[in-house]
Amino acid sequence: MSAPCVHPDDAIADSLGVRLIAVDRPGIGHSSPSRPRSLQEWAGDVAALADALGFTRFGVLGWSAGGPHALACAALLGRRIAAVGIVSSAPRFDDTTLLDAMPPKTQWLVAIARHTPVLLDFGFAFHCRQVSRGPEKAIESALGALSPSDREIVTDPQFARALSESMRLACAHGASALTADAVALSQPWPFDPGAIQSSVCLWHGREDGIVPCAVAELTARQLPRVKESYLPTEGHFLYLRHWRDILEGLIQEWDSHS
Repeated sequence: MSAPCVHPDDAIADSLGVRLIAVDRPGIGHSSPSRPRSLQEWAGDVAALADALGFTRFGVLGWSAGGPHALACAALLGRRIAAVGIVSSAPRFDDTTLLDAMPPKTQWLVAIARHTPVLLDFGFAFHCRQVSRGPEKAIESALGALSPSDREIVTDPQFARALSESMRLACAHGASALTADAVALSQPWPFDPGAIQSSVCLWHGREDGIVPCAVAELTARQLPRVKESYLPTEGHFLYLRHWRDILEGLIQEWDSHS
């Protein structure tokens, strides 16, 4: 769980003429908590934000847990979505084939989120205390579970500060907000991915140990129109090394339908 994860170098988006709006999910960062919450609610929030900013059409991009949120916008906001991207995306957890392909720890967390979410509060409370003492130590404790590529990325000074700040913001409203986010992700999707009309640009690392690449390939089969990019030596945090490529891919998709 994290606050919006974008590249720390704003000059990349600026050089491409991209106006990037990084939105905190409810209870994350500077957004007010909302419990319970749903992917459908998120799509409504994004539409309201777009209205306030004067955007008739716009693109959406989601990394990790943000992937299902981006797909919800694509499914529920229809023609307002000009381009869709998902990177290292979490899958739909109500699909047993997809869930069974996830690591055992994730399967366990999804089961708790569905049946006894109060237990997640204790786990996330411990995580938030650890982050409050220093996100760097929390990152260090997770290194053993990461691929070599991801270990290089999260310890790279260029990216480590941004990831630490993201972890701090994720814990801004405490454990209950993180639990609400996890519960929303564990529920059946309020839309059929097979009904998404937009072409979805998908990026995934072959060495991703958090969301295995096989999960991304199964997810892609459920999308009517998808452009798949699998990076052979990258892991879960690939967006930090391929930010320009990702944005250029979305721009190309936008231009092809404008």
